[in-house]
Amino acid sequence: MTHGSPSPTENETRRTLVEHQLKQSGWDRDQMVDEYTITDGKIMAAGGRPRRGAQLRADYALEYRPGLPIAVVEVKRTSISAADGLEQAKRYAKKLEVPFAYATNGRRIQEFDRGTGLITEIDGYPSPNELWRRYRQAKGLDVPLATDLVLTPFDQSLKNWDNTPKIPRYYQRLAVNKAV
Repeated sequence: MTHGSPSPTENETRRTLVEHQLKQSGWDRDQMVDEYTITDGKIMAAGGRPRRGAQLRADYALEYRPGLPIAVVEVKRTSISAADGLEQAKRYAKKLEVPFAYATNGRRIQEFDRGTGLITEIDGYPSPNELWRRYRQAKGLDVPLATDLVLTPFDQSLKNWDNTPKIPRYYQRLAVNKAV
């Protein structure tokens, strides 16, 4: 990039820098769920006509197995401080009840550990196995049966009206995992 040219957009930062860094740490493309929908948007009745507000979406959810997010990543463009996305990442992690949140501008990465409250600048993302180990520790899943149950995928044979698989909403997934 030459002096005076605009910095990459957030989307360009995600595609060219962040995904590359995640892949270098061992994350497969199917484990990086981009534009991860947390909520569909609040239903508002304005002028007697209901409409939905904006969806709440994390830039990425890192899934150890399909449907099992273990961390969120919030990306800002390179010209903005990574720390500027930290509060947003923390909110998403709290809503999804995942122990780890990352904020990055593609050049710097900040990790927030919800269990300890520590914010640490890191050089690279943890591998899926390392983050899974830390997730299990944070969630108290040191019993093999509990780990097996959490890793069991939801029944994909259940279908919506348009024949797409039923996917539980984040709060339904949380309730099931808590019950387990």
